Amino acid sequence: MERVGYSNMGPGRLTTNKPDVTGYTHFAGSGVYAADGGTSAATPVVAGVVAAIRTVRPLSAALSRRPAAIRNILRTTAKDIGTTGYDFMYGFGLVSGCAIVKKLFPFLSFCRRYPSICALLKDKHKLFDVCKVNPKICLLIRREIPNLPPDIDPEILKHVREFDQKETFKRTG
Repeated sequence: MERVGYSNMGPGRLTTNKPDVTGYTHFAGSGVYAADGGTSAATPVVAGVVAAIRTVRPLSAALSRRPAAIRNILRTTAKDIGTTGYDFMYGFGLVSGCAIVKKLFPFLSFCRRYPSICALLKDKHKLFDVCKVNPKICLLIRREIPNLPPDIDPEILKHVREFDQKETFKRTG
């Protein structure tokens, strides 16, 4: 991928280096940018990703009230396509919606990998029974999803955490 010649490289007002991150344009295919590619076309894509983050996580104080937190997420999840780290051609890299989803919503990727366990999270009695028979299920849940979604039954969260503490005590004590 190439940065279009008229794309701004800064410096800018918010941060000293530009570009901050880069994004796909609405042109697909050849990898060559069309006449209105570059920053002008990529900015709406990045803005759309930010809008999606804020729509799905509207109550998160870290994301909805702190633009710096959103900027950090964009930077740390961007695909590094230039020289390693920040560079003047691509900034921190290409915005990656997929990486953002994995970082912000680990529960979604967990459910993709373990749909049957995910289904158990909706029924605490079944989950408790399964964890008694196969304790590794609770360990897997706790390890894979450090921050379970708030809409999961509090008893399930409590059970998984208690189980995790018991297992940790067995290993260390």
